[in-house]
Amino acid sequence: DPRGAIDLAIGLDPDAIFLLTDGEFPDGAGSAIAARNAEARVPIHCIDLGGALGAAPLKAIAEASNGTYALRR
Repeated sequence: DPRGAIDLAIGLDPDAIFLLTDGEFPDGAGSAIAARNAEARVPIHCIDLGGALGAAPLKAIAEASNGTYALRR
């Protein structure tokens, strides 16, 4: 569950965040991350290491934050 790590990262006021994961999150994690980042507007670049199995929440996080989504093949 990346919510705690993302919360910490946003609190550091970065220029961007890189999230490397398989994208298999608990229900609601993707929307919680987007909501937490709504004010900070830090681009979250999502690198999918799970072969697109968890692509939907990663794409949503990237889109909501003006980040990018990349699939590692």
